[in-house]
Amino acid sequence: MRLTQDFRSQLYGPWEIAQGYLVEQFDHLIAQIIASYGKQHNADDTHGDITATSLIVTGQTILGQGLAINATAEIFIQMDGSQNDYNPAGFQTASIVHLYTAGLLFNLTGLQAPSDPTMARIVIFVPGNAITTIIFKNQSTSSLPNNRFDLGGVDYTFSKYPLALIWDTTPTIRQWRPLFRGD
Repeated sequence: MRLTQDFRSQLYGPWEIAQGYLVEQFDHLIAQIIASYGKQHNADDTHGDITATSLIVTGQTILGQGLAINATAEIFIQMDGSQNDYNPAGFQTASIVHLYTAGLLFNLTGLQAPSDPTMARIVIFVPGNAITTIIFKNQSTSSLPNNRFDLGGVDYTFSKYPLALIWDTTPTIRQWRPLFRGD
């Protein structure tokens, strides 16, 4: 994980590390999108402009193409067992999810897809305590196809470091995919 020295001096825990890393990676992604936009599109394209606004004060980042990240929308979840098609209270609007367990190992086979599957969404998962261990299951048939994780063919053990997932709006995919892992 690479963070600028300015961020490192102000970080205290997993959420701050995830937030700093996400801001850095997101700014890099936006720069790549903007740089490649001019190369891939002619002046007479009708796709519209790609714009991004980062509001550090409010914790919200908005992309003109329908992606919003609200770093102030946090929920705290105590998982009491393995979950399929998981949709805890507050999940549909949360950008930060603190997951806790009571020291037991649980499986998570899928998360509820966004209510509008054409809108991209980023969710950052932060371990709630040192004994949290959850296995994010790759393409588990225990969850509906649109609620599954596409983790590149392998399960992911979530225990010490943040995990960010992005909802892939590609019509043939429409699943949760990793944006970054903190390990």
